[in-house]
Amino acid sequence: MRKVIKLSVITIFALLVFVPKINAQTIDVNIFQELSAVDLSAFDFENLGADQPRIMQIVINPPGVEVYLEGSIVWKKDENSSFQTVGTFKTRPFLSRTIYNDEFNKTDIELERTDYNSAITDDILKKGKPSGIFVINFFLYSPIGQQLDSDVEEFRFLNPTAPTIISPNQGFSYDVGTVLAQWTASIGATTYRLSANYVADNETNYEQALTSRTPIINNYDVGNVTTVNLRDVLNGELLPDTNVVLVVKAVIQKPGGEDELASPIVMFKTNPVGKAPEQHEVNQDIAKLANVLTGLISQEFLDKLTSGNVSPQDFKITDENGKEINFNDFVAILNFLEQNKDAVINVNFIAK
Repeated sequence: MRKVIKLSVITIFALLVFVPKINAQTIDVNIFQELSAVDLSAFDFENLGADQPRIMQIVINPPGVEVYLEGSIVWKKDENSSFQTVGTFKTRPFLSRTIYNDEFNKTDIELERTDYNSAITDDILKKGKPSGIFVINFFLYSPIGQQLDSDVEEFRFLNPTAPTIISPNQGFSYDVGTVLAQWTASIGATTYRLSANYVADNETNYEQALTSRTPIINNYDVGNVTTVNLRDVLNGELLPDTNVVLVVKAVIQKPGGEDELASPIVMFKTNPVGKAPEQHEVNQDIAKLANVLTGLISQEFLDKLTSGNVSPQDFKITDENGKEINFNDFVAILNFLEQNKDAVINVNFIAK
């Protein structure tokens, strides 16, 4: 009898060891492209299931297992606002697979419950196009209500604006080897393109000058940066004693293509050979400071920063306790602020 019991225990243990492990269910949400403009119907959450453009893929693995989805959508109209709940939804159980946002209530992905704030939905729809920031949370459940996985996606629609050239300055003169181009960042831009060409003294149509002859910078893609030395992107040599026009275009991706938002065109001059520069090269870190402060302080002071006549040694920087900060340490703060302008609460400028 004891041998039979022992054998039974060993058999049960072997079954426990060799039972194949069931893969955990996972959910992964993929956005087809970086969106800065899209048909508003994609965000008509109150009518989820109506005709919508296909903008996201929801991959649930492994396939063929019964699951259901719950989701919530929150929205804020700008960076300074707080999030508000737009609505929530829950599907009926379905067999896991890859699904798309335009399949709800049209295939086996049936909605069991939806709950939306009509006032907020109406406010969004009245704008005529997506604006603000949307965050969509997805929660994956087993049929008995056990949460298996989750994912979250954020959509930012913050009205991208064209960049503004900070440097070179309109009408200023520079040495041919030290022309630093600096411009303000555009929300939603994936890259920037530069074009430049020579312009005659009596020529006033700068846009025509950019295309009427072979350009010296031909729609050069510099990537997602806001500072570049022009000598690094020239088709050839930049000639001394000439007038040059420059434009920067922010590239904004949208469904079906892209938009280019062009900056105002700037005309600058190059110094004759052997002549000392009338304006010095703008220090890159001071250009960053001007970028961060654009729109927050007087244009007169911004012009001084971007004139090339201000150096890091001209600054005295202190913290909130009056302790002096080294300019090199301040650069780390500048790098953060340049990418997070909403972190600047206010600027008090006192001329001395």
